[in-house]
Amino acid sequence: MSRPDLLAILDLTLLDRGATEHDIRQIVNLAAKHGVAAACVFSEHVGLAREIARPETRIAAVVDPFPEGSADLDQYLHSIEDAIAWGADEIDLVLEPDIGVEASMLVLNGVRLATKGRTLKIIIETSILDERALRGAARMALMSGANYVKTCTGKRGLCSEDAARWVSEEIRRHQITTGEKAGLKLSGGIRDLHGLSVLLDAVRSVDPSIISSGRLRIGASSLLESLI
Repeated sequence: MSRPDLLAILDLTLLDRGATEHDIRQIVNLAAKHGVAAACVFSEHVGLAREIARPETRIAAVVDPFPEGSADLDQYLHSIEDAIAWGADEIDLVLEPDIGVEASMLVLNGVRLATKGRTLKIIIETSILDERALRGAARMALMSGANYVKTCTGKRGLCSEDAARWVSEEIRRHQITTGEKAGLKLSGGIRDLHGLSVLLDAVRSVDPSIISSGRLRIGASSLLESLI
């Protein structure tokens, strides 16, 4: 992929609870200047980001609980409601591992209902899951109607080549089974273009259309300088 193509699928992210107005203004202006996919901030910063942003700049909210999720749906809903009220176009949230299938589906179905009309990205924390648990989490996220399965927060480990391939396989499987074309967000410790290239090759080996049809996002703000 060319550098402009990579910029166009980059979620430019500022996750700092203490971010100042200057910080938020800077990230939003950079997003507009370089034509990235979205400016991604904590839900409490969405209102200011939306106020600053151009109408065409998408604002993604990372909602609480973060970086660890919860089995309690209510912990998500307040943050989601605020983010949407303040103008979020997209919602990123963590599906906490090891809360069980029933609790996971309750959370997933609840957040999908609460985010109706918005792009929903479910973070499954691949770095702390074995293959079986990873595939199960991806399948549940896809069954609930997530628009993207996101690999990691980066707070509990990095996205591996295997994880990128396994999630891609589940997205492909879901498409074959249901006809629905969900997306993938690669994130978690992607520090340079070589590391990104390895993950992209893993995705491409499973289903090149995830990349070519506009269903891929990248969460790696550290790559911005390399791409401009």
